[in-house]
Amino acid sequence: MMRTGVTGLALLLAACGPGEDTNAAADAAARIEQGERSDARLEDPLPPPENTVGADPATGTAPQPGATPDPYPIAEPEAEQDVADAVSVAETYFKLIGDREYRSAYNLWRDQGQATGMSARQFAQSFERYARYSGDIGEPGRVDAGAGQRHIEIPVTIAARLREGNKPVRMEGTMILHRTAAIDGTLQVDRRWRIRDTDFDPQPPESADPAPAQPNRIRAEYRCEDDSRYNANFDNDANTVELATGRRRLAVLDQQRSGSGIAYEGGGYALRGQGTEAYISFPTGNRKRCTTDP
Repeated sequence: MMRTGVTGLALLLAACGPGEDTNAAADAAARIEQGERSDARLEDPLPPPENTVGADPATGTAPQPGATPDPYPIAEPEAEQDVADAVSVAETYFKLIGDREYRSAYNLWRDQGQATGMSARQFAQSFERYARYSGDIGEPGRVDAGAGQRHIEIPVTIAARLREGNKPVRMEGTMILHRTAAIDGTLQVDRRWRIRDTDFDPQPPESADPAPAQPNRIRAEYRCEDDSRYNANFDNDANTVELATGRRRLAVLDQQRSGSGIAYEGGGYALRGQGTEAYISFPTGNRKRCTTDP
C-alpha cells in the first residue's frame, strides 16, 4: 500500500507543468497522505478494549469473582474528607462530655441518642461520677463501604478522674461510627456520621503507683518530754482518735481540717503533729511535746 501511494504522487507531480499552480500538487499530496493513514488504520486495527464492566472508577480494576461492588463507591479525595469528618465528630463528642454538655453529646449517637440504650437523663448520670473526662483520638481506620452504608473504627484512649477519692481512670477501646451514602430515599441526617457503638475497657492508670490503702485502725504510742506516755488509737473510718493513758481513756477526738500533718480535737484535748513529732494539749491548758516511732 505504501508503494502505490508514492508512485501515484510521482506521476501526479510529473503531470504538473512548470506554469501550473503548485498548490494543486500540494493538495494532491495531502490527499494521498491522508489515504495512507486510512490504509494503515485498516491494516493495523487497535486491539479491542478490555472488559471492565463493574470496574472501580477510582482504580480502573474490575472486582474479583464473587465480590459485590459497592453501588456507591467513594472517590479517593472524598474518602479522605469522609475520614476527617468522622474524626471531627469523635473529637466534638469528647469535648462536649468534658464541658458537661451531655445532651448535645447524646445527640451525636445514632437515632438521636437511642443507640446508647439509655435515655438522655441516664446518659448524663453515667458521667456524673467523673470529675474530669477526656478522650484522645488515635489513627482512624479506613471507611468500610457496602450496600450504601459507611462504617469507620476509631481507636480512643480515655483519661478520667473519679470524684470519689480523686482516683485516676484510664480506658482504651474503639469507637464505631456509621452513616448512609448520599443516595435517593435517605434523609440528610442519616448521611452524617453518628456513633454506633463504643468499647472502652478500663486500664490501670499510667501515673505512678497509687498510694497504698491506709489501714482502718492504727495504734501509736507517744512518749512525752516529762516521761509520760499516751496511747492514740486512730480510726480512719470514723475519722477519730481515742486518747488514753495506761488503761484509762481520756477522750475521743474528732479529726480537724489541716494543711499537713494530723489535727484532732475533742473533750478539751487536742493532738496535733507531723511525722513522728506531736503536741498534746489538755483541758487544764497544759501542752506536752511528744514523739512516736515512725
